[in-house]
Parts: sequence; structure tokens; C-alpha cells
Amino acid sequence: MDIDQTDGFRLGAALRLSGTVNGLPGSHALWAVVQDPSNDTYFIPGDPCTVTAFTSWKCDDLPAGLNSSAGKTYMVHVALVDAYGAHAIAAYDTAVRLGERKAGLATLPDHIELLEHVVARRTG
Repeated sequence: MDIDQTDGFRLGAALRLSGTVNGLPGSHALWAVVQDPSNDTYFIPGDPCTVTAFTSWKCDDLPAGLNSSAGKTYMVHVALVDAYGAHAIAAYDTAVRLGERKAGLATLPDHIELLEHVVARRTG
């Protein structure tokens, strides 16, 4: 698993993250997970990363509820997620978008394995 972006990349109105992967299990997907290190909260977008030809991937969706001022630093992880984890993410995303819960998770649901990360800085 490799991430094309390096530490210090800009996190703007959209999440633009990409890289390569080898040996992705067919029943799993890659997902971006944004972690706020100041309070150890995780934010997850409603859609997985797009994987092409089983080797290249990209993530474009910014998680709901990730509202912060310019300059704030985050850790952006790429996670391996199975069907159970995807179901938990979908339920979380729906609840946030409907206003049934606040954005951000104190712990990640089971079946979500963080693989690699880069440090990103929020832009205005």
C-alpha cells in the first residue's frame, strides 16, 4: 500500500488522496479515515475509495461534519474495510447526515484496519 501524497498535503473542500495497492482482497474496500489528533476523533466519508485495475486507488469524498478552520492538522489514513465495516460506516454516515448524531467517532468500528497515513493541513 502506497500513498502518492506526502506529509503536509492540503486538505481543502474535497479530499484528494491516491496511491497504489497490491493484493487487495476481493471482499474488501479501501476507505479514507480522517483523524483529528487534538481529540482523537475519527471522521469517515460515506463512500469508499475507487480502485481501478486492482492496483490504483483514489479517494475524493470529504467526511461529513469535518468543519474546521484553516491550518488545522489531521492524520489521513487509508483503511482496509470488509462488508461488516462498510455497513457500520454507512449507518454512521446516514445518522450524521440526518442529524441523528454528531460527526466523529471516538473509536473505529470493528472490521476497519488502518493501513497507512499522511499528515494533512486544512485549507480555507
